[in-house]
Amino acid sequence: MELPILAARRRSIFGARRSANIVGHRAPEYDVDGVFAEFEWPFATVPGFVPLESGRWTGVPAPEDDRERLLWVVSEALAPAKPWLPTVAEQDKAWLAVFGERLEQQRRYAANAQAIGARGDFQVGNDIARTL
Repeated sequence: MELPILAARRRSIFGARRSANIVGHRAPEYDVDGVFAEFEWPFATVPGFVPLESGRWTGVPAPEDDRERLLWVVSEALAPAKPWLPTVAEQDKAWLAVFGERLEQQRRYAANAQAIGARGDFQVGNDIARTL
C-alpha cells in the first residue's frame, strides 16, 4: 500500500539532489554521463558486463515506472550494484577508479602524438600532396 508513496519519495530525493547540484554549480568532472549517479557498481545490473572489456556502457536497463523501478532497485538481484546517492565527488571518484587508468593512457598517447607532430616527423611528400 505504501509503494506509491515510497516511489514518489525516492523520485523527490533524486530530484532534490539534481536541483541542489544545479543551484550549487556542482557537476561531475569525469562522470558526465551519470554512470555512477545511482549505483556504486552499475555494471552489476547487466549480467556478464565488464567495463573496458564488454564495449560501450549504454546505461542501466531499469524499468521506467517509478514503482517498478523502486522494486527493481531494492531487489536481491541488484545487491551487488549497491544502490547509493553519491555526492558529485564520490561519483567522480568511482568513475576514476574504473576508467582513470584508461584516461591517463589516452592523455599520454595524445601528448606523444602532439610531441611527434611538433617535431615535424610526419611530412607529406610532394607526390602525395599532388594526389589530394
